Amino acid sequence: MAQGSDSNDTGYTKSPSPGNKQGSTDDMRKVMRREKNRIAAQKSRMRQTQKADSLHL
Repeated sequence: MAQGSDSNDTGYTKSPSPGNKQGSTDDMRKVMRREKNRIAAQKSRMRQTQKADSLHL
């Protein structure tokens, strides 16, 4: 049983109607927010690593 074989799988399915501009706008906002959050988490992990490294000196 392979769980999460697709790293981009968010655990839900979306089916906005093709002509629904609000749905596409909401999807775009979700994508942008997810991207910003990914970058913020990456920076946070780097800061945490640097802080830990400085304590190990």
